[in-house]
Amino acid sequence: MKKHLPFLLSLSALVLLSCTPSNISSDSSSSLSSSSSNSIVLDSSDWSSYEETSEEVFEGEIGSEVVLDGSDAVALEGGLSFSIGGGLGINSSLSSAEGGKIFLLDGAFMSNEEAYSSFTGIEVDFSSSDETSFLLAKGSYFSIDNGAIGAKPLASGMRLDFEDGCRYFSLYAAVGSFEIDAIRLYSEKDMDREAREIGAIDIYTINDTHGGMTYNGEDGQYQLGISKLSAVYEDAYSKNVDGTVILSSGDMWQGSAISNLTYGEAMIRWMNLVGFDAMAVGNHEFDWGSERIATNSEIAHFPFLGINVRDDEGEMPPFMSPSKVVTRGGVRIGIVGGIGRLEGSILASSLGGYYFADYSSLIDLEAKRLRYEEGCDIVVASLHNGDLDTRYCHDIDAVFLGHDHVSDYFLDNYGIPHVKCWANGSDIRSVRFVRDENGNWVFDGKERDYGFAEGSELADETKAAALLSYYEGEFEAVLNEEVGYAEETISTRELVSIATESLYRFYKRDSWYPEIAMSIVNTGCARQDIVDGTITYGDVYASFPFDNDHIFAYVDGSDMSYVSRNNATYYEDSNWVKGEKYLVVVISYVYEKATYIYEEVGRDSVNRLRDVVSSYFLGEL
Repeated sequence: MKKHLPFLLSLSALVLLSCTPSNISSDSSSSLSSSSSNSIVLDSSDWSSYEETSEEVFEGEIGSEVVLDGSDAVALEGGLSFSIGGGLGINSSLSSAEGGKIFLLDGAFMSNEEAYSSFTGIEVDFSSSDETSFLLAKGSYFSIDNGAIGAKPLASGMRLDFEDGCRYFSLYAAVGSFEIDAIRLYSEKDMDREAREIGAIDIYTINDTHGGMTYNGEDGQYQLGISKLSAVYEDAYSKNVDGTVILSSGDMWQGSAISNLTYGEAMIRWMNLVGFDAMAVGNHEFDWGSERIATNSEIAHFPFLGINVRDDEGEMPPFMSPSKVVTRGGVRIGIVGGIGRLEGSILASSLGGYYFADYSSLIDLEAKRLRYEEGCDIVVASLHNGDLDTRYCHDIDAVFLGHDHVSDYFLDNYGIPHVKCWANGSDIRSVRFVRDENGNWVFDGKERDYGFAEGSELADETKAAALLSYYEGEFEAVLNEEVGYAEETISTRELVSIATESLYRFYKRDSWYPEIAMSIVNTGCARQDIVDGTITYGDVYASFPFDNDHIFAYVDGSDMSYVSRNNATYYEDSNWVKGEKYLVVVISYVYEKATYIYEEVGRDSVNRLRDVVSSYFLGEL
């Protein structure tokens, strides 16, 4: 019988060489400081071993000496080493006699750096102070650089078996932070694995989910929600876990009550749990301002790509990247991302001084760098709005698109696939690459669309369902507050009309400005129908997700007709006289596009359009 070798990491006092945890208990975090490094090397040579039945156990303590030498590895008995990166905190206040702990922070990821003969399982003793948390583990024949795809959740002290053994393992703090007391790795020391190669690379894309976290299949809504989207991903990539890459082409956060109330954090936590490799920024990522994108970049375990996002000095924002390289079984995949010229669809004040340059030449140069300097076997572009003419960019192997809420796939004249999905999480698409007779990676023509009908039949994926349940519990009172009843479905066109009249009547009351002559919104202010039946505040929120201020301003009579023709408006008297001033209420999105027309005299930054419409449904106007 082959011997099983559990490697037991008994973790004693270590000094901190990484970032400070934000989600662990205050007693622990008070002993931590920060450093510019987020990787460590732990040096340990004092390991003992003993025989116990059929198992040989290696047990010892990691000493207090910590060396930063750039190898990102911790050497253990038997030639095993760990690569430790991401967020990693160590409690430096405990002495070795007391027994130290490693704090594996949200986003931390560790894996063995060199192949081992065979791991058969892992067991971790840990705790977490986060209300919802997921510590994931996986095994693979190939080196691992995505700890979520194909991973399983761990329970403290419960062994997770790696089917058929593996040469690499990973441990990933997908959501939440963890105190690690011990890690036990089980191995068949003398088992040799047959050499193998990655057979295919499958790249999955999604776009414009607009915070669609919950399932909604009523009246043609076709929104799978994160529990079923995760089920689609797991069902799809289970056939090729080691060769899967997951991308987004933007507009992932803005649009639902839960996502909006957390400023996108809830969606990002889900994306971390799924294992997204990169996301191209969309125009609606800017809805809460560029500062919020910067904050969310610290929550995300993947980069935001925006190669053409520039400030006045032509520099990219520090919270975006031009590209990312991922590795799957030795295959290097380069991902470059950008956004189309959508400044006009974003509040000027939310842009933060950034603009979007033409991305074609920038992507061409970056694709060449990825191909010839980074040694990428496959290079793809992820774009929010527009497309890429591959006549002028010969090093791109696939183009993933978003923004216009249309599911589409076509091959251009050079055989390059261009792919995009429906909105609100209605489907996921993928393309596959295989080796040709010359050993080059090429698209094999097997594009696949995982649609709503297919996804809705799958059982909810448990991790995503638990995450959703947590957030639904947090906001249950707000989301489920009843504000009215609809005898039949109210279309977005009807909702725009309701919004304009509601806005007019809400502020024309004596407590506001009874002299208001017109209310003004954009024609696209309503994003989703409200289906027949009880109307909740969550329903109204999903229809009116944007956080526009309501601005009170004077408009000359000569401009009133122009304003009325180019926007959705409500008024009761159209006898406007040139040279006379009329008080209007206008949402900030419209106002900032034509400030020269308006003479601002005040604004309401508390009540949002959804609040005004809710007052209408409640019969208060």
